[in-house]
Amino acid sequence: MSNQVDPNQVLKTWFYRSVKLMVFVAIITTFYLIYLDAWVQQKMSGPKWQTPIKVYARPLQLYPHLYLNPQELISELKLLNYRKSTSVREPGQYKQNDEMVTFYRREFVYVDGAVLPQKVRVSFENNRVTDVETYSQNQWNQEAISMLEPLLISRESDDNNEHREIINLATVPEWMIDTLITVEDKNFYHHNGISPFAIARALLANIRAGRKVQGGSTLTQQLAKNLLLNDSRKSYIRKIKEAFIALILDYRFSKDAILEAYFNEIYLGQNGNNGVHGFALASKFYFDKPLAELERHEFALLVAMVKGPSYYNPLRQQKRALARRDLVLQLMVSDNVIDNKEYEYFIQQPMQVVNKVGQGKSRFPSYMQLVMRELKALQLPEQHEANGLLVFTGLDPVLQKNYEKLFNRSIKQLEKQHKLQDINGAVISLSLDNASISALVGDKHANSFGFNRALDANRNIGSLIKPAVYLTALA
Repeated sequence: MSNQVDPNQVLKTWFYRSVKLMVFVAIITTFYLIYLDAWVQQKMSGPKWQTPIKVYARPLQLYPHLYLNPQELISELKLLNYRKSTSVREPGQYKQNDEMVTFYRREFVYVDGAVLPQKVRVSFENNRVTDVETYSQNQWNQEAISMLEPLLISRESDDNNEHREIINLATVPEWMIDTLITVEDKNFYHHNGISPFAIARALLANIRAGRKVQGGSTLTQQLAKNLLLNDSRKSYIRKIKEAFIALILDYRFSKDAILEAYFNEIYLGQNGNNGVHGFALASKFYFDKPLAELERHEFALLVAMVKGPSYYNPLRQQKRALARRDLVLQLMVSDNVIDNKEYEYFIQQPMQVVNKVGQGKSRFPSYMQLVMRELKALQLPEQHEANGLLVFTGLDPVLQKNYEKLFNRSIKQLEKQHKLQDINGAVISLSLDNASISALVGDKHANSFGFNRALDANRNIGSLIKPAVYLTALA
């Protein structure tokens, strides 16, 4: 008697096994999604980034009888990258009429809170301030004192090499959001975190080309990869996890929350050892001005770099970056973000990026050595790593730059006069108003991070002792 296998029984066996396998996979996937959901919520609800310590110069206080001339004020405005204009209508602009300087102060944060944007007019006579006025309610009003925002002189981080400026989406112009969505994820407001159509389109394009020429990731998927996964490996497992996280992000958080995180997270280049993250910091790094002051063609360049910050680096790959920027402008006009007349104007504009290659260090290294030593001696609050710490110093940036130039010139004259090559020295200047150090030069090479003669050189105090001796004798 031969053994015969019942085909129906075999099918039933495979069917039940397949069902059991699918149930098992469904249970595992469900538990994994529950875990992933809790993990995503925890990551997104707490502090997302470690923001560096930001060190500022002193804010310039303007008041009647202050010893200051128009050129000194303009020098400070130029350090802050204020733009000369015939009419002062927006923050970051200034104009000069003989002995009068008018500027539109930017908003900034100081020790007692936010200082709002303000149009300010300062009058001078005989190298002194005579009047300080602010513009409100369609008229100029006399003020006892007004402040100009302090210059950012350094960002200092501990172990984290990611630098960024955190911004709220409410402060981002609507056209910038429209530009990003037009270029990177046209269906952002209509999908649930992933776009099957975009994935299929990219897959078809890649098959036709025989290599990867197009990506199908949404903005939400990009955020999942960059902020939560921090994994650049190209694998199917990573892509599946990225898709799951994108679905959870879209379900748990609003589109605006996702966009805000994206604006702050996106990587847009390298500044020395530190990554440039977020559009706000990229705006200051490449154009030396706040994000809100960018022109359409300037922001188009930043969006162009999203696809490849190194490949489209405007400092090293000018032609490539310009071509990509012009493509973004074409997409902007096709999606009615700009009109044809604006397009014709913007496409003629040069990139005009600030050359900051190799400028990952602070502006005034000698002074910053003093600041960092004092910070290390203080008991800093633990939350500074998460929330960032603002440090306001007594540095007068115009005075500092003048001393650096004067000191270097004096050293060269002495070397020529005495036929020596190893002359060096230091400069320290104190403010009479509050006894803070307003300028410090520790080497004839102003950008040197080496031995700081102002802080570390051993020397006799000489005539510095005289005021203390005389005051004691006369007391």
